[in-house]
Amino acid sequence: MLFRSTVSCWGRTYRHGKEGLLTGLVAAGKDILSAPARFIVTTEDGKTVILIGQKPSLKSRGKGKVDFAQTFTGSGVSLDVKGEFDYDGFYRFSVAMSPEKDPLKIKELKLEIPFKAKHAALVDAPASWALCDWRTGSTFFGIGALPKGTGR
Repeated sequence: MLFRSTVSCWGRTYRHGKEGLLTGLVAAGKDILSAPARFIVTTEDGKTVILIGQKPSLKSRGKGKVDFAQTFTGSGVSLDVKGEFDYDGFYRFSVAMSPEKDPLKIKELKLEIPFKAKHAALVDAPASWALCDWRTGSTFFGIGALPKGTGR
């Protein structure tokens, strides 16, 4: 069900706005985000910038689907995000990154989804890679308890 910038489905409500990809996520009646989900870019010179979103576009398509589109910009970077919500809460999106005008080198692009600590004990993230922290030698494969440290 679509109402303005909010999509509701079986047991969940996704809120969108200029503040981030998701400004709220309600599951089982509880808002589980501590802040909006946002895109963060670090340029080659080490400058870190939170990208600012334009007004999101949400449109119903057929039975049980909503199409999503939003552009985020900052520090010379433009991200065009297109997504699709299904009736069961599955949310698939793709991102196309381009320079706003002059070419630039990006060191890192992150999507930060800040869950409230009481809702973020475990993760099951499909990944074909392992996140290795070279400082500690620890490896995280994307399934199980979240590692201690940043984000916890």
